[in-house]
Amino acid sequence: MNIFTFVHLKVMNKKSVLSYITFLLIVVSVSYFSCVKDVGPLPVTKSVTFCDSLNVKWPTDIQAIIQIQCINPGCHAAGGPQIDLSTYALLKPYADQGRIRARVIDGAINGWMPTTGPLPVSERDKIDCWLKGGSLEN
Repeated sequence: MNIFTFVHLKVMNKKSVLSYITFLLIVVSVSYFSCVKDVGPLPVTKSVTFCDSLNVKWPTDIQAIIQIQCINPGCHAAGGPQIDLSTYALLKPYADQGRIRARVIDGAINGWMPTTGPLPVSERDKIDCWLKGGSLEN
């Protein structure tokens, strides 16, 4: 406490000193209790996707993704440079073996399919849901 503060408190009457001390205690208390005590990094939240395999169907959802992302670029078309995935019958064994999941969902076994990078999350979620539902031709 410097001399100015001491002299100032001496000059003030008892009621003023009590008001001043009360005010300081309130300010200090509010400041102390309003502080956030962070411990460690903030938790990473992951969006939860609901998989309803009854609403994800081969002809309306999955076939369109395969057609646009895999067949139309020419990679997995009939006569293309890679395995032919142009029909459900040709694609189904790869789905059952886990190769579609490994390449399209997980990015494992020689990297992502398509080779340009992972599909958008919404498309991967549909394919993942379809695979979890047994990859039916419904």
